Amino acid sequence: MKFLLLFFLSATVFSQQKFMPVYVNHESGNDANIPCSEQKPLKTFTKAMSVLKESGTMYIQKTSKPYKKSLHVTVGGSEVETLKIIADNAVIDLSTDISSGPWIKEDQSYILDKPIKRKYKDSQRAVLFVDSIPVHPYSKNLKEKYHVTCLEDGRLKILFPSGINPVKNKHKIILNSPAFSNAVSFGNNASNITIEGLTVKHSGNDGFNLHGSSKNIILKNITTAYNGDEGISAHEDIDLKVFNSIIAFNGSSAGGIADINQSTSYYSNCLIINNYANAFYFSGKEHSVENCLIWGNRRKLHYGKTTILNEKNIYKFKNEQDALSQIKTLPESLQKLLRSYSHIKFRLLNQTD
Repeated sequence: MKFLLLFFLSATVFSQQKFMPVYVNHESGNDANIPCSEQKPLKTFTKAMSVLKESGTMYIQKTSKPYKKSLHVTVGGSEVETLKIIADNAVIDLSTDISSGPWIKEDQSYILDKPIKRKYKDSQRAVLFVDSIPVHPYSKNLKEKYHVTCLEDGRLKILFPSGINPVKNKHKIILNSPAFSNAVSFGNNASNITIEGLTVKHSGNDGFNLHGSSKNIILKNITTAYNGDEGISAHEDIDLKVFNSIIAFNGSSAGGIADINQSTSYYSNCLIINNYANAFYFSGKEHSVENCLIWGNRRKLHYGKTTILNEKNIYKFKNEQDALSQIKTLPESLQKLLRSYSHIKFRLLNQTD
């Protein structure tokens, strides 16, 4: 009898530890806080992932300044219960503000007079944003006349869009993180995961990058903006669903969203706006888009010939003002999302901390 009681108590403690929530706060946290709590959170995503159990919950606490490190999700959930990552409107911002230079004028270009030491192999990804305009590495095939090159000494030489003079005038010039870094990425087989309430900005590659064979990935109430490549991109054999989210101002020459290979994806009640190329770029098995609102992308959609595409209630407007003028024609859920975007766009998208 005593053995059975001890076994029951041990199993109960193990169960409690397995599902004990993990808290992260890069300002007030300490990675020595084991076990952590809401009042005594961990400091880094890396430590949090190392102690997070399958089907557990991570809380990313809102902070006065954005998180400056990427989140790599290495743990998943079960088919019965997903692993949850819940952010109280927390922001991951991988940007570097280079507005003040120092700048040296050379012919029609300007040189950022401090070494960055980065390599840019193609013009698909934007290196930086100047007044919200994406600027890509130089390429013979680049349609825009403005571009970035990296000098041998590691400094950046930038031919800015017409009218931009970083020496004489104040412009917002924001450098993204290195070319292949993501704000949020997933382990190859990390499945059954839900992420809610997180904003990510200014990664060199994707805001949310999914590779491998992850199943049942759900993104809710997320904002992904000003990333060098896509806001969201699913590669290989990924099963992805995205709800009530904003994908905006991403610099990829493919799209704000690019789901390819054997991926399947579903987007519902999303706002896909002002991305450099397509709103959606699809290839792979099957993709569904419904109750979504778009404007400002160069094109609405690109998809492969063998791709199954399901579209329902896609609302396309000229710009935000046009959308707001017709807001009462939208479903209530999209009305709420549009009002939310109009409220947060300067605070979350156009400003860095």
